[in-house]
Amino acid sequence: DAHNNLATAYVRQGNTEGAIRELREVVRIQPGNLSARCRLADLLCAAGERDEAVRQYREVLRIQPDYAPAVNGLNAATTR
Repeated sequence: DAHNNLATAYVRQGNTEGAIRELREVVRIQPGNLSARCRLADLLCAAGERDEAVRQYREVLRIQPDYAPAVNGLNAATTR
């Protein structure tokens, strides 16, 4: 929870790099945390790291194929 909360604080401050770092840690600790993976992918995409964002979205969809935030994020990341 601490890493998630810190990521949220970083996003509010406009510190995308810090938020990405914290969400990577959440995903490392909790690989099945789909929400954190999608948040990470969204931030990676916004930061121009689309290849890694696509990998994160695809991992979410491997775990849960109908996870709407990942479906939408993947569609957005691959059509830009």
